[in-house]
Amino acid sequence: MRAIIECPGCGKEKPHHAKGLCNQCYHRQYKRQWRIDHRDQYLSTHKRYGKQWRENNPDKAREQDHRRYLSLKTRRLVILREQIGTVCAQCGEGRVAALEYHHKDGSGAGGNLLAMSWAQFNKELPVLQALCGTCHNIQHRSR
Repeated sequence: MRAIIECPGCGKEKPHHAKGLCNQCYHRQYKRQWRIDHRDQYLSTHKRYGKQWRENNPDKAREQDHRRYLSLKTRRLVILREQIGTVCAQCGEGRVAALEYHHKDGSGAGGNLLAMSWAQFNKELPVLQALCGTCHNIQHRSR
């Protein structure tokens, strides 16, 4: 059994791990430094393990990717709604499900806003406006 000591790192009484620190402080101080000093070795091992895990657990990997995508999609929708608004710029339609995002300058860079890189997404944001489906169709057909 480990001795209970007052850790000089956090000041709490916890079981002694090594170098006079509790487990949490030891890992914070020394393991992180090891990862920095041996970055290439750490990353190659980490990548190899990740690739192997994905090959052995394809269903879990697919589920993990899907959760990550949904999280990204949700964050971007929140940003769109906060910065562009939740009502149609022309008719005032307020149903969020009916909204589409239109390029004001007509550039129509195309692509899925929810799938593009963050840099591209942030570049597109200032030139977008919220329109309901009907007004969006009218905008495109009037050109």
